[in-house]
Amino acid sequence: MPIGTVKKHLTERPDIKGVTLPGMPMGSPGMSGTKEGPFEMLEIRESGGVGSV
Repeated sequence: MPIGTVKKHLTERPDIKGVTLPGMPMGSPGMSGTKEGPFEMLEIRESGGVGSV
């Protein structure tokens, strides 16, 4: 998860359970390879649904 997204959620404190970067994309922290495009990060809502960050 990019640090900017983490800082934003720590500051704004949205009513969500968490955030995720599904699929373990290449080039993401902890994964090998080169980042090929923007990451699609999702927030996990209290209702159980998901949405874009």
